[in-house]
Amino acid sequence: MQFAALILPTGPLVDAKQASEACLSPIAGKTLHQWLVDAALGASVRRVAVISSDLSPQTRSEFDLRSDDPMIHIVGFPEGAIVDTVSEAVNKIGSDFTLRDATHLLLLPAGCPQITTADIRRVIDHHVVTEAAATICSGEVDDNLAEPVISRDAHGWVSSIADVPRGGGEIACFRADVFLPALRRTRRGLDFDGLGVEAASVLGEAGHHVETLEFPGRLEVVRSGASRAGVEATLRGRILAEWIDRGVMMPDPNQVSIDATVHLGKGVTVLPGSVIEGRTVVADGARIGPNSHLVNATIGSSAEVPHSVVEGVEVPPRSALRPFTVLRPTAG
Repeated sequence: MQFAALILPTGPLVDAKQASEACLSPIAGKTLHQWLVDAALGASVRRVAVISSDLSPQTRSEFDLRSDDPMIHIVGFPEGAIVDTVSEAVNKIGSDFTLRDATHLLLLPAGCPQITTADIRRVIDHHVVTEAAATICSGEVDDNLAEPVISRDAHGWVSSIADVPRGGGEIACFRADVFLPALRRTRRGLDFDGLGVEAASVLGEAGHHVETLEFPGRLEVVRSGASRAGVEATLRGRILAEWIDRGVMMPDPNQVSIDATVHLGKGVTVLPGSVIEGRTVVADGARIGPNSHLVNATIGSSAEVPHSVVEGVEVPPRSALRPFTVLRPTAG
């Protein structure tokens, strides 16, 4: 049994440029797309296609690190061609994912980078165990958005889903051989929101087995810079909790910020007021802070970096920087 994933844009296409910029701007060191690609690959998803509203050099550069991976594709779309674009993305993933009932397709909203590998596995496991044609996992939506109305038959199977929620916060999983036929029978508007729910509704009305799940908590959607704050807080809190579980000492994690792209060694201490960004590597036993800022830096083992700024250079092992030191590459 194999799984592939489509990462879909969120929000109306009339706001495509704004939505694209929101998705491309990194959160805790990774773009929204990258968070979801990593979560999907961690859940043993073999192939991923990203549908983007912008195929500029900036968008393409986002995937430069994965350019040697034929299992990841990026697809652009013209206005008003949602069904054709999704069909193109599925075909790029591979024809075997459209013709065989042993393959399955996940739909993930680009505006929800807080979706984890565990969330995806939960949906996949439920989908497989119940042998459903489609499984929809929805989070809470805003009060002014429609809630889905789910109808079930005498056996408890979903027969139809009406009043599609416009929150765009759902994970969907489909048996690959029925997804595109169902998609072509939907009435697509000017956005990708609710696409999975609409396709599942078509399958339910045709007599296929459709399952529903509730996302554990609110599945917030990033649509603009202003809507990023809550999601960013969630992601940064998750990063800190993971490092603390691995033994990194943080006396006050509420005053520390660490990007997802940072690597910390064993026995590292990060003191309040410290910000660690980019591809920074901190070796075993180093002590960072208080009030230090590291960007793409390399900190040697047992080094001490208090009240300092280190950008793009290396601090040798067992060094003790003087407070208020500023280290940057020398002009060439």
